[in-house]
Amino acid sequence: MGSTTHRDNIDPQAGLTFGFMRRDLVTAALVEQSIALQEQAGTSYAAVFLDYKGVPVDIALRVLLRPNERRKMDLSAGAGA
Repeated sequence: MGSTTHRDNIDPQAGLTFGFMRRDLVTAALVEQSIALQEQAGTSYAAVFLDYKGVPVDIALRVLLRPNERRKMDLSAGAGA
């Protein structure tokens, strides 16, 4: 890939960004919901939820089985800019 910035990797129809930052806020929200569901109902329920919502299996496995590898959301990225 070239030396594009995250602003160059925008899907205008979906409003999603690709590349060096989190792919999209929808997936981020689903991941957060699945973590809460995992804590309340267990890993199996959270896995079914992510599968039903179409979250890729590699992301679901990382999120649910390897919490130390979870990505951190950068809440400052849009603040004040």
